Amino acid sequence: MLIDKKYIIMRIVSLLKISQIVSANKDKSHLYRIKLLFPFWLRRFIFSSFNPLYTFYKKKNQNYTINYPSMHPMAIDFICYSLTENIHFDTTEYYPDNDVPTIIEYIDNRIKSVLSYPSQKMNENQFKTQLHNESLSKKVKKHGYYYSLLHEEIQYEFSNIAEVATFDHHYGLKRLPEITQKYINGKDFLDIGAAEGDTAIMLLQYNPRKVFAYEPVAKTYQKLLVNSKLWKDKIVAVKKGIGDEETTMEININPTNEGANTVKKNLSIGFSRKKIEKIDIITIDKECKDRNIGLIKMDIEGFEYYAVKGGLETIKRDKPVLFISIYHTGKDFFEIPPLLKSHVPEYKFRMIDNNPTHPIAEWVLIAYI
Repeated sequence: MLIDKKYIIMRIVSLLKISQIVSANKDKSHLYRIKLLFPFWLRRFIFSSFNPLYTFYKKKNQNYTINYPSMHPMAIDFICYSLTENIHFDTTEYYPDNDVPTIIEYIDNRIKSVLSYPSQKMNENQFKTQLHNESLSKKVKKHGYYYSLLHEEIQYEFSNIAEVATFDHHYGLKRLPEITQKYINGKDFLDIGAAEGDTAIMLLQYNPRKVFAYEPVAKTYQKLLVNSKLWKDKIVAVKKGIGDEETTMEININPTNEGANTVKKNLSIGFSRKKIEKIDIITIDKECKDRNIGLIKMDIEGFEYYAVKGGLETIKRDKPVLFISIYHTGKDFFEIPPLLKSHVPEYKFRMIDNNPTHPIAEWVLIAYI
């Protein structure tokens, strides 16, 4: 499948037409017809947000719909990149045919966000994922600000409920051949964008020599230290960011989601308030001269391309398994696969959606030999 400007425009036009049809059909829904049976004054009460029964019904049904966040910064970035750059991305050069539906959905979801597309019912896969997410959440015991996984003997200091993408899908590792899982055994792993250490802890199941967990933001790093000290022989917490040169940068702090701190200003416009922190940046190549790298996980809010660029010598030398979040920017989506392929031609690629119930986030590029 060829993705170019013509294809993006074609999908925008097509989805715009569908959006209009969906919106029109919503006015003909069963609930809407029921509303019309009541006098206006009674309708105002029965279907009001102040009616506990109606609020409960509406909330319950919303749990099983896909809502496209209107004008999401990542969606805006992708569309702007697609329409202003000379893109000519042939998926057959990188991804297997089985991944094409995933790629189409990825693109369509971003267009739907920009179009303020109406919410829609979950498909069967999304519905099963939602039920599974709810089931996993029930296994997490809440203690105020802290959470402990019931299947772990140790209580970790996580700010957010355990993510299915990490603790259930293992960030995509479960989808790889067994021989690939053996390939990384006993080597060093890099967890870039480690946050509070949830992924680093999960990766211990794959027998790394050590996991080097990089987290540059002071407050989040302190929580990473608390969790990594429980595994002091295996997890090494490093208070640095990863990029394409040694430097100091300013990072935008998201006050409501520590995992969404970013140096990309265009991806931080949705923050309710701004806080800036200076962080140190180092390169993968500088850090890994004397390491044998078996796996690199990278989720750094739109700075992935530059982190890859600063690690090409290591990637070419060790050919590690890569898990790169590719959903933050158009540049990452279109430019990282060619960059990797040009340095390691034998890499095989997969594009996976680690959370089908979230239309924008958790899309990961996997590279392995």
